[in-house]
Amino acid sequence: MSRPGDPEIIRELGSLPPGALIRKDELARMFNRCPRSIERAVERGELPPPTKVLGGPVWIAGVILQHIKNDLATAAREQQEQEKKVLQMSPANVREE
Repeated sequence: MSRPGDPEIIRELGSLPPGALIRKDELARMFNRCPRSIERAVERGELPPPTKVLGGPVWIAGVILQHIKNDLATAAREQQEQEKKVLQMSPANVREE
């Protein structure tokens, strides 16, 4: 089961020109999901919303990659902040009054 940060997805998206248009069924194939799962991922903010071209939803390869990179960077920052909090709460750093 593929997830947005999987190297296979990043490799496939990265092999496309940044302006390449991707239809929902193609995106579903890349993520190994059904098209409805792609819609739900957009609703949850896990994927950027599509744009309409000739009346149908399409995604731009570069926009999807940037969205994933931003999510990964946010997750890394949150992890670092959590680690700092844990270190601050460690017995060696807590003073008794």
